[in-house]
Amino acid sequence: MSIGEARIEKCGRRDAPVIAEIGRTTFVETYADQTSAEDVQEHLAHAYSRDRVDAELAEPDSTFFVAKVGDAVAGYLKVNRGLAQTELREVTGFEIESLYVLKAFKGQGVGTLLLNKAFEEAHRGGAEYVWLGVWERNSPARRFWKRMGFVEFDSHAFRFGSVEHTDLMMRRELGA
Repeated sequence: MSIGEARIEKCGRRDAPVIAEIGRTTFVETYADQTSAEDVQEHLAHAYSRDRVDAELAEPDSTFFVAKVGDAVAGYLKVNRGLAQTELREVTGFEIESLYVLKAFKGQGVGTLLLNKAFEEAHRGGAEYVWLGVWERNSPARRFWKRMGFVEFDSHAFRFGSVEHTDLMMRRELGA
């Protein structure tokens, strides 16, 4: 696939089932071998329920986008502004809460396409920087973010199932 074949579409509440399904699939592809099956199932039931995703889609300061290659959904992006940000909530900040690409589409430019959409949205909203959290044990994602110009600036703990983990917080200044 060349990046020209992929396109980005803004999501609405009607897209909750698609977002929930791709979220579950990419989560299992990324993390199932790194944690217990019970913790994975608990997380999937909570984080990717249709009701939860529908509520997130209804949040006015959050926006979801999907990347499509032909008719196939290849990945999705969730960004937050203002008080919808999960932590910093600074007016000048813009959060990438989720950027997930299905394993079959990795290495084909889909992640970069979604990231560029995040930058476009951040610029449009007047943000000075983009930030995100990435699990310290997700080496491929950490390499991607560093390659895209993000730098670590802090960390925070998060509980996943019965275990406490660390997310590395990363940011990239946008410039003019």
